[in-house]
Amino acid sequence: MSLGARYQQESRHVLQSSFGLTNGDGSYTTAIDWASGGATPTTADSTNFSPKISFNFYPLDDTMVYVSAQKAYKSGTFNTFNINSDIDYAGPEDVTACELGLKYTSSGGNLRVNTAIFETTVDDIQVQVVSLLAGGTVRLENAGSARIRGAEVDATIMLFPALLDDLILAFGGAYLDGVYTDYKDGTGFNESTGLYEEGQDFTGKPVVRTPEFSGTVALSKMFNTEAGPLELTVDGYYNSGYSYLAQGDPFKEAEYYLVNARISYLLEDIDLRFTLSGKNLADTIHAYSQFPNDFGRLEALAPPKSYSVSVAWEM
Repeated sequence: MSLGARYQQESRHVLQSSFGLTNGDGSYTTAIDWASGGATPTTADSTNFSPKISFNFYPLDDTMVYVSAQKAYKSGTFNTFNINSDIDYAGPEDVTACELGLKYTSSGGNLRVNTAIFETTVDDIQVQVVSLLAGGTVRLENAGSARIRGAEVDATIMLFPALLDDLILAFGGAYLDGVYTDYKDGTGFNESTGLYEEGQDFTGKPVVRTPEFSGTVALSKMFNTEAGPLELTVDGYYNSGYSYLAQGDPFKEAEYYLVNARISYLLEDIDLRFTLSGKNLADTIHAYSQFPNDFGRLEALAPPKSYSVSVAWEM
């Protein structure tokens, strides 16, 4: 049994927040000083106690079963980068997480499996809105609550150990069911006009950046040569897609697949490693990130098909 706890006491203060213009001579003219005489308090105090407990069981020498429960806390913050509204405060969020899992490693080391099921609930979850009409360029607000349930598994298998040396299959996958259980006064953008819109009900919508399915698979083979080991690896990744904003459409990442490959050769006598890599060999188009805003959305696309050569020398 393991026990833990964290106590936090925090006080946040807004020292300065203003909107104005920089003059031609370099001086600054304040148009609005939000931190002086505003309607919203510029001090917030908070305390939190977050405990944790876990149990590890060993029903067999090579098997561990564990169960854990814990709470966590994310500090609140002021929205101070404001242009057309007073300072407001996004309160802290509280997280409760439970997990049940199993870890197994065979006696010969040819098979390793980890698996778990879990549930996480978040109260007063902080969500981000990017809009000039929300008061500034980036603003945080509190949704009521969200819940994420899921299961995951990863495994490493030595294939055909009696016939082949060092042929390894590794795979992992996750299923997530994440929804906003209470989000009745959300902000987003009108699907018809694209304009900023308050008072939307996102209850029951999927939690942002939470794909329902994702997974990886990799196959590698090691060849031992006189000069050193030569390793060949090919791997793939799948993502079922997710939303960047609680309202969903049209701010979504569609499902995508990635395929990568790598050849690595180590000259053991001089500790010199050469690696040739190919990434996104299927030339899949997908985004690293997306920022919905008043003018549509700004996407940062992931690199297309690419190749690289690296040399590493350990002295």
